[in-house]
This record gives sequence, structure tokens and C-alpha cells, in this order.
Amino acid sequence: MNRPVILLGAGASMDAGLPDALGLTEVVYDELHKPEYGSQRILFGYVISKLQARQVLSGGSPFNKVNIEDAYDAILRLLSRNSDPLSEFVYSWDPILDHIKPKFNEKKFMKGIIEAIQDQSRNRSHGLVHVNQHRLHEAAKSISEAVNSDKNIDDSSQTAAMYIDILVKILSNPPHSIKYLDKLVSWSDRRNAIVGTLNYDMLVENSCVSNNCTWDYGLDEWSSRQFVGFKKQSINLIKLHGSINWSGTLDDIIVHDTPPEISKWHRSNASMIFGGQDGKLRVDGPFLNLRYEFEKSLNKSNRLIIIGYSFSDAHINSILRRWVASRNKAKMIIVNPGAVDFGLDVFQQSYTNKENERLKTVDITHIKRTAAHGIDKALEVSDSRFNPNYEHKNGFLPHILVTRIE
Repeated sequence: MNRPVILLGAGASMDAGLPDALGLTEVVYDELHKPEYGSQRILFGYVISKLQARQVLSGGSPFNKVNIEDAYDAILRLLSRNSDPLSEFVYSWDPILDHIKPKFNEKKFMKGIIEAIQDQSRNRSHGLVHVNQHRLHEAAKSISEAVNSDKNIDDSSQTAAMYIDILVKILSNPPHSIKYLDKLVSWSDRRNAIVGTLNYDMLVENSCVSNNCTWDYGLDEWSSRQFVGFKKQSINLIKLHGSINWSGTLDDIIVHDTPPEISKWHRSNASMIFGGQDGKLRVDGPFLNLRYEFEKSLNKSNRLIIIGYSFSDAHINSILRRWVASRNKAKMIIVNPGAVDFGLDVFQQSYTNKENERLKTVDITHIKRTAAHGIDKALEVSDSRFNPNYEHKNGFLPHILVTRIE
């Protein structure tokens, strides 16, 4: 039997109390209220409001949540505006950064200089040569506050590191419960499954520990040989976007046992892909290799379980589309409590035309439940035989026919 493949999206972690990409936006905003982040909260909130306005102009609701990765991308592009090739074509940028930066306090500067001079004049009249260092310090401080503007708010690299640091802290919080993952992990261990995940958290790893299962990231030889390779007798855990317990440089990745032990430096230097579609296909680090290994394993399998994935990642969708198009008798089980757009091109080649009849090549089942309530059923469906029997209409199989389980 070929090895089954599992793909986990953000919805797979939500039953453990971790936020998805939409919920993270609000959690990050709350974190930015802490004094050490200065005016970053104002910048973040302002960018969110701009993205919401764009949604309204596109016909959306002003109450729709904003994806944290879209907000992150927008902030970095704003901070990197001077190096953007399109900056030469932009008449003017939004002045928000000028409004939130500390301005040069001319009165404070002049007061410090004048008082220092007055003190020096009084000292000379008494035959002393002395400059009031405190007054000069106050004058210099007014310059420093303007030049070193609010925690380097205009530095895109430091701002990026700050957001990664916040993200790691949020996702390192102890989950509510991960018992619902136990059966998935045990099943994966028995069947030597491939588990690909788009999540940065360590819920799968923690469940593996609880169930005495081993996992392999495939990174044992990355730092020495730039090679990704997996042990066969373990759960191949392919973290396509990195992990909160990976840090260092992209050429020398350090894997930590648990994120709480990681220092602030390691958090800020986490080996993770974060941001929108433009930044997801990284040529540096192990991420292209991991993506290749996931697709290679998927192409060897005829069983795919997708849990909590929204089908919004263009790069992952392209992998799924190629897999669907190349199958003969395969099973795709989707666990998602919401609606799935089966009009996406991912699903369009789940049949073939033969003798004027459409024949199903991928048996698609949509389990409309959360991960905690849908995993057991997904494993049951995966273990069942491929079912070619579908209701025909006028001698033809409908374009997309999906079995739905509430």
C-alpha cells in the first residue's frame, strides 16, 4: 500500500486554541500595545484600516478581517518604499510614517543650549571653567530622539524580525488541548505517512511525544550538505513554511526541542517563511527542497487527506492541481467546516473522458467538520476502497461530484 499523504492548514490547529491568519491580526495588534513597541501599534492599525478600505472598494465588507500576512507585507513594502523600483512612478507616499516618528524638538534643543551657555558665563564670572553637562545632554537628547526614530520604525529588516518574534511568542503559548490529534498521529505512525504542514506551531510534534511516535524534519544533513532527506521509519513531517523551533541562518538551521527555551535572538532569527504569495517561493534555505520532497511523495500516493486548508496558497494549489490531473483511482478527503470552492482549477481534472462518458479519477469527500470532529471520519474514508459508482445524469457523470459528510 502506498504511503498516505496528509496536508495540514491553519484550521488543523484552531481546535487547540491557536488563531488562524485572520485571528492572528487581532492578537498581534493587542501585543503591540506593550510600551516596548512604541508607535508600531499605530502603524499596524493604520495599515489594517487601509487594507479594510481596499476591501470595501472591491465590494467587500468593512467588517471583514484582514490576513496577518497581507498586513505584514504591506508594512514592509511601506517601510522599503525608497528601494522599491516603482517608487520612481509614485507621486507621493502616505505620510503616516512622518506623523508617528518623533519630531525634532527645537524648543527643547535651544533651551538646553542657552542654559548651558548661561551656566558657563556665570562660572567664568567666578573664575571657573565649567560646562553644565546635564544641559548639553538634554539638547543632544532632542536630536537623538528625532534621528533614532522610535525603535527603528523605518527599518524594514528590524520590523520584520520584530513581527517574527511576536509570532513565535504567540504560537509558543501552551495549547488548550491536542488530544484530537492523537489518532491522526498514531494512524500516521502505523502507515508511515507523509505529513506536510503549512503551520509553524509544534502541535504535531507534541502529539508525537505523547504517543511515543518519532518524526523527522529531513534537515539532519541540511547544514553540512544542503541536503534534505527523510528517514523511512518515522513520520516524515514536512514543514513547508518552517517552524517556530527552527532558527539560525537559512544555510545553517538549528532545530530546538521546544520553543519556550529559545532566546529572543533565536525567535527573531527563526527560519520561517512569513508573508504573502510573493515571499512563499523562497530560493534560499531548505524550503524549495521541502516543497519538492512533498510533491514527490504526493505523486507516489493515491490517498490525500487535507485538514483545515483554505486553498488560498497558489503554490500549494499548483501542486494539488498537478496531482489531481495525473491520478487514475485516487482519494482526496477534505476536512473543513466551511464551504470549499470546488470550482477552483485544483479540482477540474478529477475525471477523464472515455467513450463519450466522464469517468471519475479522484474520489473527493468533503467532511464539513472541524479538525477535532472530522479527523476520525477522514481516516475511515481514507482506509476505504475507491468508489467509482456515482449517480449519472443523462449518461454523463456531473463535472464535479463530491461526497459531503456533515
